[in-house]
Amino acid sequence: MNKFEIKYSAIYYYSELDVEKLTNLKNKLKNGIIINLFLNYNFKEELDLNEFKQKDFFDYSESEGFFNRFDNLGELNYKEGLVAYDGNILNQNFYNDICVNRNNKFNSEQYEIINADINKNIIVTASAGTGKTTVMINRLLFLRKTVENFKFNNTILITFTNEASIEMRERLIELIEKYYRFTSNIIYLNMLSEISETQISTIHSFAKNIIDEFSVDKSINEKIKITTFENFKNIFLEEAIDKFSKKYKDIYSKLKYFPIYDIVNKLKIVWEKVDNYSIDLNSNDIKLDFGYDEFNISFFIKYVLKYTDNKLSKIKNNNLEINDLIKKINNLDLIKRINSNYTFLMIDEFQDMDNAQLKFIVNFYNIKKILLFIVGDEKQSIYRFRGAELTAFKKLKESLNFYKNQLIEFTLLQNYRTDCNLLNDINNLFKDINNRVEKFNYLKQDYIYSKIKVDKINSIRYISLQEDENKVKLLNKLLNKKDKSETIAVLVRNNKDALEIKGLCDRNNIPCQIEIKGDFYRHEAVRDFYLMIQSLIYENDNRVNYALINSPYIEESIDKIEVLEKINTNELKIYLNKFLDKNNWNYYRKKVHEVNPLLVIDEIIRSVKPEINYYKNKSIKTNKQLKNIKLMTLEYKINLDYLIHLLKDKFNTDYVSIETIEKFLRVKISTDRSIDSRKPSKKTEKEYVKCMTVHNSKGLQFDYVILPKTTNKFLIDRKVKVILRNEQDNQYKIGYSIKFGDSRFYNNYFIEYNKEEKSEIIAEETRLFYVAVTRCKKELYIDKRKISSNISINSWENLISGGIENV
Repeated sequence: MNKFEIKYSAIYYYSELDVEKLTNLKNKLKNGIIINLFLNYNFKEELDLNEFKQKDFFDYSESEGFFNRFDNLGELNYKEGLVAYDGNILNQNFYNDICVNRNNKFNSEQYEIINADINKNIIVTASAGTGKTTVMINRLLFLRKTVENFKFNNTILITFTNEASIEMRERLIELIEKYYRFTSNIIYLNMLSEISETQISTIHSFAKNIIDEFSVDKSINEKIKITTFENFKNIFLEEAIDKFSKKYKDIYSKLKYFPIYDIVNKLKIVWEKVDNYSIDLNSNDIKLDFGYDEFNISFFIKYVLKYTDNKLSKIKNNNLEINDLIKKINNLDLIKRINSNYTFLMIDEFQDMDNAQLKFIVNFYNIKKILLFIVGDEKQSIYRFRGAELTAFKKLKESLNFYKNQLIEFTLLQNYRTDCNLLNDINNLFKDINNRVEKFNYLKQDYIYSKIKVDKINSIRYISLQEDENKVKLLNKLLNKKDKSETIAVLVRNNKDALEIKGLCDRNNIPCQIEIKGDFYRHEAVRDFYLMIQSLIYENDNRVNYALINSPYIEESIDKIEVLEKINTNELKIYLNKFLDKNNWNYYRKKVHEVNPLLVIDEIIRSVKPEINYYKNKSIKTNKQLKNIKLMTLEYKINLDYLIHLLKDKFNTDYVSIETIEKFLRVKISTDRSIDSRKPSKKTEKEYVKCMTVHNSKGLQFDYVILPKTTNKFLIDRKVKVILRNEQDNQYKIGYSIKFGDSRFYNNYFIEYNKEEKSEIIAEETRLFYVAVTRCKKELYIDKRKISSNISINSWENLISGGIENV
C-alpha cells in the first residue's frame, strides 16, 4: 500500500473490516485524504464488531464530507483493497461495475472530473443543479495537492457575474478552512494566503486589471474608469446626422421629416447591438457589412455610427465603456505581456461568451500555453441578446485545434437540487419540446437524474394564475406551509412583470423582495417620500394633497364620501388643506422656506413616524398576516432611512431649497437605475417571497418556484430589430428593420436572416424556460390557462401545451 502516495482522495472496497483497515482509513482521513469506502456490510456494525474506539471520529469525518461510505452492498466478489487514488484506477472491474452504477450515491461524474489527468484540457457540460461550483473548487484543490509547484494564485478563474466571483472565492476559502480545522495542518493556512492573490473575477474585470497593469498605451497608462458616455453619444449622433444631412441631401430626404431625437434613439439601439458583440466599428481588422437597401439607409447608418464611434474614441482617454475592455484586451502584444506565472485558466458559464471574448481565450491559450478547464451548458445559454454564441464550445474546439490526446470532455447529469419525480416530470416536458422546437436540443444524453426523495410522488403543478386572486391565494398558501429555511421564488421574463408582482404583493400584505438592478428609486418608501416633498411645494394641487392624506405621512383618515361630494367644486381644495392643517402641514410648508429643508424633513419623520403609520394602515385592513406586515414595515423603514442618508450626503454643504430636492428626486425616480433597494438582514430574507427575472435567477435555487405569466409573446413587432451574423473570423453582417413614423426601412440581410432569427429567438426563449423550471427543489407551479390548439410556438404556454399530456 505504501508504494502509492495518495495526496487527495482514495476509493476502497472491503467485504468486511478489521482494526488494521480501520486504522489505515483513520490515518488517511487525518491527513486530509478524502475516503470513499464501499463495503458489503453495515459500517457502524463493523465498528462495533471490531470494538473500534474512535467511532466519533468517523462520524465527524462523514459530517465534514471527508468520509463517504457506501455500505450494505450485499455479497460482492471483487478484489479487496485500494480501488483508485487521485484518479488512478487500480481495480477497473470494481470501478466500472459498482462506482459508475447510478443506483448508489457515489457520483462518478464528479469524481472523474475532479481527479482527471493533470496535463489535459477539460470541457465540462454541467446540466442544471449538478454541482458545478463544487467540482470547480475541488478541482483546484486537487491540482494544488497533486501538482508540484501549482499554486492557487497561478490560476485565473473567470465567472459570468460579480456575485458568482464572490461566491466562488468564498466557497474556496470555506473549503480550505474546513481542511485546516479537520487536519490542523499549517499548509492550509498558506493556501488561504494564496487565495487572496488569486484572480477570480468576470472577464471584464480581468480585462481591466490586465490593461491597468500591462498596457504601455500612453492613453491608458493610468488606471481606467468605466463609464457610459451617454450624453456624448447623443451629442455626437446628432452631429453626425447633421453632417450627413448636408453632405448627402438626397439620401437624407427620406428621413428629414422624422424627429431627430427619434432617429438618435433608434440608432442607439443598433449601436448597442453592435457593441454587445464587442465589435470595434473603426478597426481595420474587423469588417462589419451593413448590406444595402433601396433608399441607401444602410449607408446612412454606417456613416453615422462610424463617425460617432470615432468621435467618442478620441475623448475616452482613461475612461472606457465596459465593452471597450474586451476590444482592447484582444491586442496580441498586450496578451504577450501578461504575467507568465499564470498556468491554469478556469471559465464558468462558458456558453455565455461572445465571439470577441472567445477570441481572447483562444489567443491567451495559444500565446501562454496554459491549461484550460471550461464549464457550461448550452441548454442554459440565455444571453444571446448580449452577443453570446450558442456554438461557443464548438468554436473553441475548432479554434484551438485540439488533438484528441489534449482534451477530455465530461458531462454532469446527477442533479443535487430537485426531487427525483419532479425532475422526471421536467425531463418528460423537455423531451416533448425537443421534438417541436427546431433549434433547441434535449437529447437522451441531456436528461438529468436525481436521487433526492425518490419515493416522493411529486409533479409539476399546472394551475391557472391569470387572476390576481389565484396568485395571492397560492403565495399565502406557500408562506403558511413552508418552514423557516425554505424559500419561495416568483420568476418572470422581464422587470415590468416583476414590478407588477411586487405591487400585487404590497397590496395584499405579502412580504416580497424584487431582485431588479437599480430599483431603489422605485421603492414605495421613496415614492411616498417624494409625494410628501411635493405636498410641501404644491399646496394647491388637490391630486397631491389627496394622495398625501392617504399615505403613511398622515395618520388620520379622511372621509372619502365627503371628498367625492366636493370633487368637482372649489370646496375640495379648502377641505383638503384644512385637513392637512390639522396635521401641522401648514406649519411645515412655512418652515421649509425659512430653514434648511433637511431639518424640516427630519422633524416630519420624527413627528409623523411614517413607518408606524405604514404598519397601522396595513394592519387595519386585516387582523391576520401581522408577521408579514412587520417584515414589509422593516423593509420600508430601511429604504426610507437610506433615502434620507443619500439626500444629506448629496446636499451636505451647499444651500438647498425644497424645490431643489423635489427636482433631484423627480429626475432620480425617472432615470436612475444605479442603486438597488435596501434589503433586511440575511436572517429574515427567507421569510420574503423573492420575485426576479429568470436571467437574475441563473445559478440560484428555491424550494418553491412559481411561473405566473406564461403568455408573454416571444415574437413581437418591435420598432427596431437588429440581426448580427458572424460567418467568418472578424467578418460580420448586420441586418436591420427600423420603423420611423409609418415607414419601415430594412436591408437585404434582414430579409435573408429574419426567418432563421425567429427560430433562434424561440429557441432562446425555450432555454430561458428551461432555466426557470430547473431552479426548483420541491414544488413547481406553472400558469396553465387552457389547452392550446395553436401549433405555432410563441409563448411559454405554447411550449407546455404540446407536452402537458406527456408529463
